Amino acid sequence: MAEYYLKPKGITQTDFAAATGLTRKHISSVIHGRASITPDTAVRFAEVLGTSPEYWLNLQTAVALWDARQALKDDPSIQRRRFAGNGDDGPAA
Repeated sequence: MAEYYLKPKGITQTDFAAATGLTRKHISSVIHGRASITPDTAVRFAEVLGTSPEYWLNLQTAVALWDARQALKDDPSIQRRRFAGNGDDGPAA
């Protein structure tokens, strides 16, 4: 986030925190992956940066999904593809 939005515009974490109404500590935690982007945070970021809240929530979802895949990739309790190949891609709409 800092590399794409703050640094190119010369915005400090302190200035961004003040503009969003969040603490500098919280902004730093989000930037360094120690805090998630919540809907409230997404709306604040979108308002200040001229983006959409959905953009920030989609980024957070992508990170969370990647983390989950990494954590579960070698989990022996998951019976991978146990029910795959039955020709049904899920419930009918």
